[in-house]
Amino acid sequence: MAGRRRRRAGGGAGRGRHGGRRAPARCDPGRRDVAAWWAGASGAPGAPGTAADGATTVATVELARSGPAFLDALGEAAPELLAGVVPGDGGVEVPVVLRRDPRTATVYADASQVPAVGDQDQDGTEDGTADGTADGTEGRTTGAGPRSSAPRPSVPRSSAALGHLLALSADAAHAPDGRPGRVVLATGGARSHDAGWGLLRALARHATPGPDATPDPDADPGATATDVLRHARAALRGTTLVAAVASSTPLLGLHGASAALAARGVDDAVAQGLERCLGAVAHAVAGAVGTLDRDGRGPVAGRDLLADASPRRSRRSGARAAAAVRRSPRGARGRLVPAVREVADAVGLDTRLAAADLVVVADELGARELGRARAGRSGCDA
Repeated sequence: MAGRRRRRAGGGAGRGRHGGRRAPARCDPGRRDVAAWWAGASGAPGAPGTAADGATTVATVELARSGPAFLDALGEAAPELLAGVVPGDGGVEVPVVLRRDPRTATVYADASQVPAVGDQDQDGTEDGTADGTADGTEGRTTGAGPRSSAPRPSVPRSSAALGHLLALSADAAHAPDGRPGRVVLATGGARSHDAGWGLLRALARHATPGPDATPDPDADPGATATDVLRHARAALRGTTLVAAVASSTPLLGLHGASAALAARGVDDAVAQGLERCLGAVAHAVAGAVGTLDRDGRGPVAGRDLLADASPRRSRRSGARAAAAVRRSPRGARGRLVPAVREVADAVGLDTRLAAADLVVVADELGARELGRARAGRSGCDA
């Protein structure tokens, strides 16, 4: 199945981020460089990540909100690297990397690895994300896939690849005995503008049909938004989902995700159209979740963050990230957390701080901070 192939990535010299392709040399100083720098000030010898001289110990801890740095910061907490592919634009395979902590059956993924899909769906057909209405009624499919009640966004960038990435991560998080695990997805690098509708559709395709399951939403011309959501939930049944958010921008409103596009030079009319689309999608999915809750047929009980689409909740901090990455229902113990807090917990930052005599915090450490001589020995330009 596309999007579910994975293999353990090599960690030796010359191995790249995708398990075989050599990554370009990085000029950012590593933990060894930072430890050596501080060790020189304290008189302790340098070591990878720590420097000690009897009673003197220098330790470095990396924190990150999103992007490759997010996975890099989790190198010790989640030492296993897994490489796989997910479908991108036109069905082109996009290589991705996951980190796994085998002790806790937790998989970490980064949304910036996958592109936002344009007007074309993964199979080359038009992405059926809209039918031009916004009355909250459930739309039907037209052969191109399930449709929501929301109008097609003026900037049609689908989150479908994120749905495939979540499905791949959930599969990788399963324990050896088959028990579902935990998936943490850093959403800060998400590039989509469809309120997560493409993500739900992609997840729905990964559901395993059960004896009482409805037809595949993509294959059934009569499928509704409720069918899409039911299948999407089934694909992640039992998996604990955590969206590690980097942004405090809400989904809707004067300070919402669409309004933020104006600062990037996006036309006001385009931003307003996108705002209407995001609100309509959130409203449509909320109705679908309400239907599943009333019927009691949803495979997972509870409510989605995306489905709590009242104006007050949709303007809540962090809702922008939920527009691209669906929070799991409460029955699956899904939640939204600040990305830095998630990394800090994984690396045991609180314990380290409690045992430290001195804590130095730096937003970044580059060649300038470490000095030209040490930067030169690290192979970086000062």
